[in-house]
Amino acid sequence: DLAHRLYYKHFRSALQPQLLRGFFMSCSLAHDQPMSLLSYSYDLGWGCGDPASFHLTNLLSHALNSALVTVLMHHLFSRLAATRAWAAPASLFTALLFAFHPQRVESVAWITQRRDLLSTALLLLATLAYVRAAGRPRAVGCSILAYAGAVLAKVGMVRLPVARWGLAL
Repeated sequence: DLAHRLYYKHFRSALQPQLLRGFFMSCSLAHDQPMSLLSYSYDLGWGCGDPASFHLTNLLSHALNSALVTVLMHHLFSRLAATRAWAAPASLFTALLFAFHPQRVESVAWITQRRDLLSTALLLLATLAYVRAAGRPRAVGCSILAYAGAVLAKVGMVRLPVARWGLAL
């Protein structure tokens, strides 16, 4: 992580227009992840390069993701008549499994896995907006915007519309 952190040391001031343009328009890096790069530059500016600031941001992002899992699962469990009475405990249990699963905890421990945390948060927001949309154009627009952010955080989120198609069935 130290080499990665030092490589991005020139991202300290993300508010410079040429740097922001570089995040979103440059193809110089192997993976185009402008949202992740923007997040790294925020941490470098805020935490003065201290690794604790990166880990704190990862921890807070993971807590946000766990809360979003709770809200999404409560919404989905509440829609089923058989699980309506158990919606709150079931959603809390699901969120706890998500929060303490070793694969998710690994993303918190590694600074370089910020793209997973950001893309997961935006994926959960997009899915939550989608399942709550029910024909409301504003919610659909929020879902599309969150989806675009997820793709900008991690290119692997391109497959999200296929998962949504499964929810529509």
